[in-house]
Amino acid sequence: MSSIQFQIIDSTLREGDQFALAHFTLEQKITIAQLLEDVGIEYIELSNPVSSPTSLQVTKAITSMVRNSKVLAHVRCHEKDIQAAIAGGVDGVQMLLGVATHLTEHSHGKNLDQIILAAQSAIHMGIAAGLETRFSSEDAFRTDRSQIVILFSALEDSGVLRFGIPDTTGTATPHQVAELTADLVSRFRLPLEFHAHNDAGCAIANTLSFLEAGGRFINTSVLGIGERNGITPLTSMIGRLYTIDRHLVEKYQLDKLQELDSYVASCLGTEIPFDLPLSSPYAFYHRAGIHTKAVLSSSNTYEIYDVDAFRRQRQIDFSSPISGWHAVTFRIHQLTGRLIADTVAQSIASDMREVASSRSFSPAEADRFILEKAHVYSI
Repeated sequence: MSSIQFQIIDSTLREGDQFALAHFTLEQKITIAQLLEDVGIEYIELSNPVSSPTSLQVTKAITSMVRNSKVLAHVRCHEKDIQAAIAGGVDGVQMLLGVATHLTEHSHGKNLDQIILAAQSAIHMGIAAGLETRFSSEDAFRTDRSQIVILFSALEDSGVLRFGIPDTTGTATPHQVAELTADLVSRFRLPLEFHAHNDAGCAIANTLSFLEAGGRFINTSVLGIGERNGITPLTSMIGRLYTIDRHLVEKYQLDKLQELDSYVASCLGTEIPFDLPLSSPYAFYHRAGIHTKAVLSSSNTYEIYDVDAFRRQRQIDFSSPISGWHAVTFRIHQLTGRLIADTVAQSIASDMREVASSRSFSPAEADRFILEKAHVYSI
């Protein structure tokens, strides 16, 4: 079994709220939280309770109904933010303040000493209120590492439970993530948390590198939604870990992930992206003849997931210009319960490929075509 140990902090209701198409209602947010809890996600992260006129209302509503997951609020190192989080009834706070030069100059305007004092004060306030408290150094992969080390060293004995090293702009490579993570794991006794943006398409790979280097807490969102190109997609990340060692994710209800993804997509008014690992509508779609023949004989020839475990359905395309006769045999057996001769299937497939080269078939048309041809060739 893999040595990876981890917990998921899902940020659909915080980072996901920053996605361009996200306009979740209170009812939708409650449903998303319930579905996340049903899957078994350990932490649900919410937006700062002071970030909008309804944020505190959302926080109170979700904390009042969630029973098994912990609810966290994403806050600045400000007293009013922490007081609002306390009022919202959350289990913990996700504090952040960056020490990168571009942030000290163009964002919050604090120097390193001021950042340390603000962080210490905020952490003490959270701890005094009994909140699980994390501190994150924003944009860690564009920050001078010596500054991160100084900051974390000053905070290590403050009562904070973990440190965060977000790749805020998605600039990091898997090697850079592994190297920084391993270095900080060797320096500090506190566990690390990672938040990977997907601007360069590396969010899943970077998150895996973080875990393999000794990190413990990972951020995700449903479908990967978030600011700009979003962050690590929840279902895809669970799928990535499943392929390494399925025991890593047996604590989650894998068969509920597709319902969660589909619901969030419907809230956004969009389709699940065609290239999203595992939850894409085409993730188990097979067309080429050599693929369909092998998959129908043994699914693991071209599939790395158990479709039943994730409550997905395999799709075998028998109506394209490159479909094979094994797919025709399979479909006719599905439709009629009968097995046809190989020579008949080969003839039907040849006819299908010829017609499909000039036009496409709807599923109903394709079924009618092969059944009519089966009748003709079987006489």
